Amino acid sequence: MIARWNVLQHVAQCYGNLEPVFSKDEEKLHMVRKGQLRLTDLENNSERKRLRMAREAVVTDSMVVVRERINGVNNFQDAFVLEGLTRMAGAVCRILLKGTPIGTGFLVADNIIITNHHVIENKQDAADVLVEFNYELDFNHVPKKSAFFATDPDAFFLSSGLVENEGEAGSGLDFTLVALQTTGTRGESLAAYKPVGLDGNMGKVIKGEACAIIQHPSGLPKKVVLKD
Repeated sequence: MIARWNVLQHVAQCYGNLEPVFSKDEEKLHMVRKGQLRLTDLENNSERKRLRMAREAVVTDSMVVVRERINGVNNFQDAFVLEGLTRMAGAVCRILLKGTPIGTGFLVADNIIITNHHVIENKQDAADVLVEFNYELDFNHVPKKSAFFATDPDAFFLSSGLVENEGEAGSGLDFTLVALQTTGTRGESLAAYKPVGLDGNMGKVIKGEACAIIQHPSGLPKKVVLKD
């Protein structure tokens, strides 16, 4: 596993010179939340904006209406968002290296998870990893019964490092895909957990749009960030 400090240094080197751009966009985002600017005015990629609007558009006989969600002004969400979050949360897992939590993973195929390369760098690291599903609290704040699955890197392993190498396609993306064994350490079936497939199409999100994040921060029971 790559040291967290090395990851931070790499991010600073890659994006530190963009601080003025980030600051300007942050000012605009405050205007969005005050209702002084439309969310779609933040995005400078017109094709991404068009595709994002198309994903949420309601087409009538005479016009296209986009259900734009703006933090602090119009904060309505469709009720099916709750159902979607619940379904997606089942695919989120905690990654442990020799019993120590080191990151969050996401089941993206029947027996394959994705995480960061700086969490699992190579097959040797993966061999010592256990993946834990259902590490969360129920409505009464009681821990649910979790299930542990070992990785199976010989079945599938694909990784892209933290640093982009010139001439090496797909490098510098900081991800690892690795297969899991389909039977848990206590006989559980991995089929009980439904994957959330990867979406390679543009238009999933535009600049300034709040995202829901489901993860295990610092190895804690599953947490959800709904806004900001």
